[in-house]
Amino acid sequence: CEKYAKEYSNVFALRQAENKGPSSARNLGIEASHGDYIAFVDSDDQIAPQYLETLLTNIKKTGADISAVSYQIVKRDKQPKQIKVNETLSFSSNEAISDLLYQNRLDSSQCCKLYRKGLIEKIRFDERISVYEDLLFVYKAFCNCNKIVWSDQKLYYYFKQDNGQMDRVSPMTLDAFEVMEQIKSDIAQRNPLLL
Repeated sequence: CEKYAKEYSNVFALRQAENKGPSSARNLGIEASHGDYIAFVDSDDQIAPQYLETLLTNIKKTGADISAVSYQIVKRDKQPKQIKVNETLSFSSNEAISDLLYQNRLDSSQCCKLYRKGLIEKIRFDERISVYEDLLFVYKAFCNCNKIVWSDQKLYYYFKQDNGQMDRVSPMTLDAFEVMEQIKSDIAQRNPLLL
């Protein structure tokens, strides 16, 4: 990060005094951001060269608050495949929430998306939750937006770890149930027809 911060005036590196986890780091990034849009890329993943350009172009073409693309799971020792696709869809807030909960096209990761900063500047990742904190964040963002645009272009590369956090059953699994309860309770108040 420091290398790019020295090379480019629009890049800056942030450091925490102690490692407080990914939610804390993402919150720090939201608070320190200066631009009109925010995207998240996990440190062990990769993005295609046209990733941000595609996300921003889709926002500008459709007037959406959030732009999303698909992802590809890649084993650590492999290279991502270039897959040609061309489906682009727009969703209202309720349509996006339904699609997210049923995991049709829109996924629960905060990555693979570009957000208008004004939409998420008051939303934070719950630092008490170790897993599925991204689902809760994305759900809140979808609740706050008017329109989401999604493209099936696989421009985000999630590199699967052989011993990844999501491959183990642990006490963190309880966080998943807590997140789902929060979302279910919120939907029951906002739009019970989605349940």
